[in-house]
Amino acid sequence: MLALAGAIGAIALVYLMSRLRGGHDLTRLLLGGVCISYLAAAGIMLATYLANRAITNEILYWIMGSLARHRPAAVLEITAILIPVAALMLMLHRALDLLAMGDVMAAARGVAVGRVIWSCLLSVGLLTAAVVAHCGPIGFVGLMIPHLCRAWVGPRTAPLLLASIAAGAAFLAVCDAAARSLSAYEVPVGVITNILGAGFFFWLLATADRRG
Repeated sequence: MLALAGAIGAIALVYLMSRLRGGHDLTRLLLGGVCISYLAAAGIMLATYLANRAITNEILYWIMGSLARHRPAAVLEITAILIPVAALMLMLHRALDLLAMGDVMAAARGVAVGRVIWSCLLSVGLLTAAVVAHCGPIGFVGLMIPHLCRAWVGPRTAPLLLASIAAGAAFLAVCDAAARSLSAYEVPVGVITNILGAGFFFWLLATADRRG
């Protein structure tokens, strides 16, 4: 519940920052997310500094992101949230396709822009809170996989969502298997995904002109 409260608070702040001059500008939304991310990171560093050594080790291990130490019931808890959130996104797929073309276009086609955006933000925030509370922030999966799936299945929301769920789960399972077998000491899977994510975005930067 604390993770959910933190997620909703962060989402609300990012959304309000993006609306400072009206509209739903994507650039302001991203910059607001970066700002809140650094603010949250400062809070984590302060908590780590004030905690005793045993708790500090737990915090550092959680920050790295791992599937090794969560409770078996965590799978059921995350699945119980994933299914309704995915169902909601599929129900809203036409509205999300229109929103991708801009607020004005979507509103002209009858989309309740504010309601759809808030529904998506709160639902995804709930799912993210559940995953991160159990596994820690496993980076780059949510950036790499949808980007690759968009190239494979196109930009339409319904096929992109289903492909991202399946490919993301398979990718994380492969990374976790690699992390467990690299050495006698199990490497947190977040280390692997961050290395692959850095390489992926370097490749994007290196090939941007040719792809353009």
